[in-house]
Formats: sequence, structure tokens, C-alpha cells
Amino acid sequence: MDFFLERAIVIILALAIDMVGEPPAKIHPVIWMGSTINWLESKLNKGKKKAKGILTLLTIVFLFVGPAILIETYSGPFSYIITALIASTMFSLKNLSDMVKKTAVDDLQNKREVVQGLVSRDTNKLNEGQLNSAAVETGAENITDSVVSPLFYYALLGLPGIVLFRVVNTLDAMIGYRKPKYKEFGWFSARTDDLLNYIPSRISGILILLTGWRKGAYKVVKKNKHIKLNPGWTISAISGVLDRKLEKKGYYSINPEKQPPTNEDVTKTVKIIWKASGLFTAILITILLVGAILV
Repeated sequence: MDFFLERAIVIILALAIDMVGEPPAKIHPVIWMGSTINWLESKLNKGKKKAKGILTLLTIVFLFVGPAILIETYSGPFSYIITALIASTMFSLKNLSDMVKKTAVDDLQNKREVVQGLVSRDTNKLNEGQLNSAAVETGAENITDSVVSPLFYYALLGLPGIVLFRVVNTLDAMIGYRKPKYKEFGWFSARTDDLLNYIPSRISGILILLTGWRKGAYKVVKKNKHIKLNPGWTISAISGVLDRKLEKKGYYSINPEKQPPTNEDVTKTVKIIWKASGLFTAILITILLVGAILV
């Protein structure tokens, strides 16, 4: 009973803490992860890169998940608050919605600068519709990375689970093999992230469909979910729900016969982020409370 109830309480507390905002960079665990990854990459990204990439992942997991396991065993005063404080840094609902919301501006140059902070593609070459598409895609894709996956793994595996996910996801973001420099070194991290996001990404796609329901939206998902292993589900779902064309030049075009998203669609995406995250949280809390009652 305590097991389920504790996780339900921590999720509620962590979400409340997230609404306040992120802690300073000096004490933010994800910033520490990033700094450690940068240091290891500078030392190990040479020679047998695949093997050293695996070693990098295992080292980061040991350095950050190890302490999380020790903290998980602590049952003294304020244990719920300590766990919730750490867990709140492993997801970012408020920060995600704020970042996407900031892209819904009329000034094109300002929009380019804000969207550039969200995506790797060169925003100087994008028109207004393509910029809005990039913002909408980012919002939809990060419902998984920023909310559903971390909470899913906390509910399943506790503090070590949410830290493990964030470690792997941060490794993927930094050294995933999208660039030639990391093709071999970041391969294992990227594949591990794919594995961890496999179920949550599909849950996120369904949540988007449920919270922004529009007839025919699922057909868009069925047709386009293959564009990417995991993000294909959420990107195609938001395209179907908004009934808008989403495209990344040279890679994919979803709903190509439709118009590109507007600023209003970006705002709708922010609302869907909140609704989908709220629905998933409610489902998790309900499952945990039922578990507390039955066990």
C-alpha cells in the first residue's frame, strides 16, 4: 500500500513543484548530466567509438541512477519532498508549454529566433507556416520526452526509473547519432532512448487523439506513424487533430493537401500539451491509488 501511495503523492508534489519553475543551473541534476556527458565525450569519442559510447552510457547511469537508488531507500522525515524535488527536475511540463507558446508571435524574425531554440533545422530558411510546423511538431514530440515517459518510468520504477530515463534521453539529445561525429559513439544511446520511448510515445499519440478529438484524425496517424519510430505517433496525431500540414523539408510531409499551421494552431497545441499531460497524470494517479487500496 505504502509503495503505491508514495508514488502517487510524489507525482502530485513533483507536478506542483514544476509549476513553480526550474531550479538554478548550478543545482540542476540535468545540467550536471550534460556537463558530465560533455566531459566523457571529449575524452572517449575516438578509437573504438561504439564500445566507448556504450561505456559512456553505463558510466552516466552509474553516476546518477546509483544515488537515486540510495535516495529511494531513505524513509526519514521529508522523504516525499526530497524525492519530489528531484523527480520534478526530470520532467518539464510548464517549461515545454512555455517554450512552444513563445513561438506564437507575428514578428517573423522573432519567431525564427525562438523556434531555433527548439529545433536543429535552420530556421532562417523557413517561412511562417514551416516555423509554426516546427513548433507544433516539437510540442507534440516532447509530450513524450518531457512528460509521459518520465512519469511512466517513475510510476513503474520509482526515482531510479525517472532518473534512468532522463539520463538516456539527455545522452540521446547530446550525442544521438544524427550528426556524423556521433554516428558510432552515440548509436547505443540513441537506440536505448528509442527502446525506452517505444511504449510512452504510443501512449502520447493516443492521448493527443483523445484530448483534441477530430473525426478522421486517427487515419492520419495510421498513414504517417512510420515517419519516425517513436515521434511519428505524436507528430501525425497532432497533424490529424489540427487538420494541418506538418513537414520537415526533405524528410516528411504529413497531410500535404492541408494548409500549414497558424499561430492559433500553435496555441491549440499548447492546450493539447496540458490536456494530454493532465489526462495521463490522472490515469497514473488512479492506477496507483487503486493499487494502494487493493494491495
